[in-house]
Amino acid sequence: MKIYHKKNFAAGLFFTLLGAAYLVLFLVKGEVRPKSVLFCVLSLLIGPGLLLRSLDRGLSYQDKIDERDERNLLVKLRAKSLTCSIIQYALLGACVLCTVGALLYQNNPE
Repeated sequence: MKIYHKKNFAAGLFFTLLGAAYLVLFLVKGEVRPKSVLFCVLSLLIGPGLLLRSLDRGLSYQDKIDERDERNLLVKLRAKSLTCSIIQYALLGACVLCTVGALLYQNNPE
């Protein structure tokens, strides 16, 4: 059995072990929280799926193409750029509001 996509294999192994650790923790402690159950179920669904994708030649090839596709990279870069611009202007607005508030408070501290 050959591993075709090592990054997916490592992530799948991590999520599978995390889900198994949650199961062991549930059995040892006997305390079950809904949030922990959700994390356990998600990690046990994601982990084996990634493991299977990393061991299949066709699916691994498709994952590698998706990672390196220029259009996908362009969309990611545009989204990050827009996010950074929005955060930058929001922080600038917050700084202006804080400055105006400080000036108003300084003039009339009551």
